[in-house]
Amino acid sequence: MLRDFGYTHGDKNLDANILNSLETIENQTEILWNVRIFEKELKELFVQKSVEFIENRIKRRASLNNLPNRRVFLFENLDKKTRTKYASQINRKETGKIILLFTDRKKNWTAIGTKMIVGYDGEQVNSVAFNNIKDWQPKKHYELGFLPPNKRKKFRINRQRELLIFDKEDNRIVFITRRGNDFWELFNLVEMLQRLNK
Repeated sequence: MLRDFGYTHGDKNLDANILNSLETIENQTEILWNVRIFEKELKELFVQKSVEFIENRIKRRASLNNLPNRRVFLFENLDKKTRTKYASQINRKETGKIILLFTDRKKNWTAIGTKMIVGYDGEQVNSVAFNNIKDWQPKKHYELGFLPPNKRKKFRINRQRELLIFDKEDNRIVFITRRGNDFWELFNLVEMLQRLNK
């Protein structure tokens, strides 16, 4: 093929240039191959986002905000009878591993799993997958948006206890916990898990 371009064997400069070019191409091919292998492994890591990885993120986030406390529990630390009571109301296959349980004085509860948020609102058990969440906000904030400005009461951010989640089909689901730090930690965990499960 090189003879078609006037190349004859024995031109030392051209031979060296060709060998250098071939070595460069081989090195670049090897680099590209390694990059593709690395990209594939990285993609698999992020696609899988193992249960253990998500569990550690939830626990780390909770510990930074003084959780568990007297109303928020690590699910694994509950006694067997209590775990069974809550687990019987949760589809563990869809929810993933349950990590945290938020409770209040009125027997409402919200469980954070690795794939879903599940809660009892006093009437029924509701759930939504983190990868199906479109938006979330304090329920009171949403309700005040429909009132004329002169009818709105002062919105106290620290008095919220109901988290309203909109799924991608525009269903509205309410999850309840205690006011204050517990509510805001639930809010922030939903934000983190929604991003992790995209």
